[in-house]
Amino acid sequence: MAQLWGGRFTKETDKLVYNFNASISFDQKFYKQDIKGSMAHVKMLAKQGILTEDERDQILEGLEGILADVESGKLKITSEYEDIHSFVEANLIDRIGDAGKKLHTGRSRNDQVALDMKLYVRDEITEIDALVKEVLVTLEKIMEENIHTYMPGFTHLQKAQPITLAHHMGAYFEMFRRDRGRLADIYKRMNYCPLGSGALAGTTYPLDRAYTAELLGFDGPTLNSMDSVSDRDYVIELLSALSTIMMHLSRFSEEIIIWNTNEYQFVDIDDAYSTGSSIMPQKKNPDIAELVRGKTGRVYAALMSMLTTMKGIPLAYNKDMQEDKELTFDAIDTVKGCLALFNGMLSTMRFKKDRMENSAKNGFTNATDAADYLVGKGVPFRDAHGIVGRLVLYCIDKGISLDDMKLEEYKAISPVFKDDIYDPERQEAPDSESGALFCHAKYPSYHLFHKHQQFHCLLQMPSHVVIRHGFAQLRRAAIPFHGRFQIPRHAPSHRITFAQAIHGSRAVLLCCSFVPANCLFHILFHAFAVVVKPAEIMHGISIPALGGSSIPTDRFRHILFHAFAIAVIPAKAVHAVITSCLSSPPVPVKRPFFVLF
Repeated sequence: MAQLWGGRFTKETDKLVYNFNASISFDQKFYKQDIKGSMAHVKMLAKQGILTEDERDQILEGLEGILADVESGKLKITSEYEDIHSFVEANLIDRIGDAGKKLHTGRSRNDQVALDMKLYVRDEITEIDALVKEVLVTLEKIMEENIHTYMPGFTHLQKAQPITLAHHMGAYFEMFRRDRGRLADIYKRMNYCPLGSGALAGTTYPLDRAYTAELLGFDGPTLNSMDSVSDRDYVIELLSALSTIMMHLSRFSEEIIIWNTNEYQFVDIDDAYSTGSSIMPQKKNPDIAELVRGKTGRVYAALMSMLTTMKGIPLAYNKDMQEDKELTFDAIDTVKGCLALFNGMLSTMRFKKDRMENSAKNGFTNATDAADYLVGKGVPFRDAHGIVGRLVLYCIDKGISLDDMKLEEYKAISPVFKDDIYDPERQEAPDSESGALFCHAKYPSYHLFHKHQQFHCLLQMPSHVVIRHGFAQLRRAAIPFHGRFQIPRHAPSHRITFAQAIHGSRAVLLCCSFVPANCLFHILFHAFAVVVKPAEIMHGISIPALGGSSIPTDRFRHILFHAFAIAVIPAKAVHAVITSCLSSPPVPVKRPFFVLF
């Protein structure tokens, strides 16, 4: 039994006690981090004159040899060692002799294991972040390909309003984007080096903790030695972030499971990510989605266990903390596996667009838009709500949908309905002299493309998706090519703002007359101001006054006028809108309008 203590003991440790106390079966997982930390520690000791250069070189060569042999399989990590620290040190002494006995100078296993765990968690955060990003890339592709794939949106698992699949996927895009933000926050907050804290009160050696931290890629040393060896906040934070990721995956999986049922038939899961039944040959089961949903509780359990373990521990280090590893390792492996499999399932899944669109047409998902139509005709919303409720009752009684109703039937319930309910091109917005840019004559005006929903849907998409979509919309609006600006093909893929799309007379302007004048004004103003003052805009400071953008007022008026003209708004309306824009107060901006993850 190889262990790093025993001088004051007169009896051998009981075998059961030794096995119960040992951690080599699981902490061998961070052998790389343990050796990496030891190398940095030895370099620091030599720099401070605590070790000679020859001793440093011997130890480093020995550690490199151990690492190479473990990775090649030549050297096995076995249960004869108490933990990974004793494994490394014992093998080092066997290889280089007495110089190896100086490896542990100026440190304790308490700060050593705290370092190993931080290094391991830090590496895993980077890997998990990359997996989440892959999911985002897949979602972005689905959104881009399904801007015009229509489906019902749900509340209470009942059809509520028509949406696009792109909009629906955009909701999960936002969830996973926040997950990446949480991982980045944890990484930043935990990135301080505990090595040099000793058992709890530091050491008498003249250690250079800042140098060790620098060698290991930390932002600096931790500031309190007692906290350094007993801190597991970063583990709890990671488990919390992983639980949130799994919650998002589980919600998504639940929807895929529902969409895959015979009753919905919205999706077809690829055979590679499905399984069958041992008795029912017709079955094609969404097992990956079900397992992801089931494994979520496993990750939750790790978080609850860790919180429970830490809640009663006095300062500083206690053996209870050894329980952090198995929980964390299992949660990390579970999340990584689920992300990889889920992304594969999602990227190969086929969406049944016709089925989704037909479902959106039924269930009265356009009832709210019908009410908005009446409001546009001057009917108070509460009255419009009641009128549409009567329409729905009428349709239920007749076994038809709102789309199937004839104009006479509409008028029988409310004379406010006109024949323009079937012709979106002849409708006018209540606050504009022009029609909607985003409307399709295929559907009644209140169906699928109502004003606020379409623009909101665009705002949920990554910027270059929005830009391409806007360009396509202008093309469908029959605007000549020279009336549009070309998309900047050289824009960087990792970060593209609306400003970059506009700057240099290369614009795709998503100008919709249904957007309030002052809102559109400030979106455009933000786009130009960000070119001049990116730091202020990106950090959420209010948009500067018009004169502070370094764009002359007359020039800015010309830009606005041209922008609205592209949207096919009559000159009279443009003049009125610009006048309203220039008289409106600035609107604070919390974050850039169009920024890719």
